[in-house]
Amino acid sequence: MKQAAKRWLKNLLGVFFILVGIVFGFLPILQGWIFIILGLGMIEHPWKQQLHRWCAEESRWYRRVSAMFLRTKRRMQHRQRSRGDRGDEIRHDVDTEVDPK
Repeated sequence: MKQAAKRWLKNLLGVFFILVGIVFGFLPILQGWIFIILGLGMIEHPWKQQLHRWCAEESRWYRRVSAMFLRTKRRMQHRQRSRGDRGDEIRHDVDTEVDPK
């Protein structure tokens, strides 16, 4: 039930960003395409994969951004796995003990 609510909220937020992107596409204040790409990245729909494939075939820039996203996602997953079962704890990479000298 919790997953369904998260997915529904994520899709709603994605549609909101797409609509904001369309509106800002006509206004000179912000770039609308940024919000459209953000919204498309958030929604979960069956035709999403087809749209990603089409964008990757048509745009070299999109392929680069996609590759950067995937590398970052893999790095984050690797970091989470390296924490093991201690995912809720705060991990300190630096010793916090005071040197007695």
